[in-house]
Amino acid sequence: MRWLAAPLLLAAALLTPDPAGSRDLDAAVGKALFRRIWTVAGASNRQSDGLGPLFNARACTSCHEGAGGGRMADGAGLVLRFDDDPAYGRQLQTAAAPGHEPEGRLEVRWQPAPRRLADGSTVALRRPVPQLVTLDAAVESGRGSLRLAPGLAGLGLVEQALAEAGEPGGFGLKAAHASLAQPVTEALLLDLGLSTTDHPEPWGDCTEAAPTCRQGPHGSGDGEGGVELAPGIVQALLAYLRFLPPPAPSGPLDPDGLHLFASLGCNGCHRPELGGLQPYSDFQAHDLGAGLASDERDAGLGRRWRTAPLWGLGRRLMEGRPLLHDGRARDAEEAILWHDGAARTASAGYAALPEAERARLLAFLERL
Repeated sequence: MRWLAAPLLLAAALLTPDPAGSRDLDAAVGKALFRRIWTVAGASNRQSDGLGPLFNARACTSCHEGAGGGRMADGAGLVLRFDDDPAYGRQLQTAAAPGHEPEGRLEVRWQPAPRRLADGSTVALRRPVPQLVTLDAAVESGRGSLRLAPGLAGLGLVEQALAEAGEPGGFGLKAAHASLAQPVTEALLLDLGLSTTDHPEPWGDCTEAAPTCRQGPHGSGDGEGGVELAPGIVQALLAYLRFLPPPAPSGPLDPDGLHLFASLGCNGCHRPELGGLQPYSDFQAHDLGAGLASDERDAGLGRRWRTAPLWGLGRRLMEGRPLLHDGRARDAEEAILWHDGAARTASAGYAALPEAERARLLAFLERL
């Protein structure tokens, strides 16, 4: 990537110190970067090169349309993660630069997991089983952990609120990152194959077992610190993400629904208030049981997930964006019933409610 050839306005925004009042300009530049379609090194558009050699998407918006989460129907934003696999690295890449081959194709097989409620009704839960289809058509079933891209709106304000309050809290689906910058640069590396100063490897997620991939095209150049995205580029992208307002509620909230939410203990992790915001999350990781566990080898880590913020839940469902880290839940009820571990009491309490009270709680959640 050669940003010295960029228009003067963009160069000035990225290469000079930020004067007072430049935040809006930084966010505007970052928005353009968020929508930018990246190309492989050597392409005619030198301002957008650096993609790959292996990647899953060509733009941030491919997985986060409208800064929202991924979708299950078209597979946008759904990836297969590994615990540092010697062949595949940290993530299965399903696309590649010319002259290289993608690592495989991701498919999902659904396994029924019905849940019977106290009143005798049954909810048709389903468990996703990843299918890794290799280039020679071999199928590796159940390997890795599915991850669906989360929503991004309002996270900059959450980052600020946590910092001002001096409270713990994390970003990413495992709440493993202390700042918003860390999951962003990780996504640039794994999803797009773009290197940054946090992740300077120009070959992205290519492993030592794939030397040809590591020798593939990349966009690092002189004057950029040896990386494809200079720090100013990353900061502009972060300025846009931190500029995003939180999702607006879908309707007025029902006090009785809120009372049910609290009486079940849901507010213990889905904390309604945080520094003047209403994200309905504590942004910490909790044990959600074996049914939702991923394949991390570290003791207990696979069962732990960040409390998903519930703001904007109604809009997510209307847009067809599924819930939970792997998109298995098609609605709020399915998401609740998959909760176990530290959330077992709340999930069991919901399953024991009469139908009318379950409907009231779900209506409350869908207005958040």
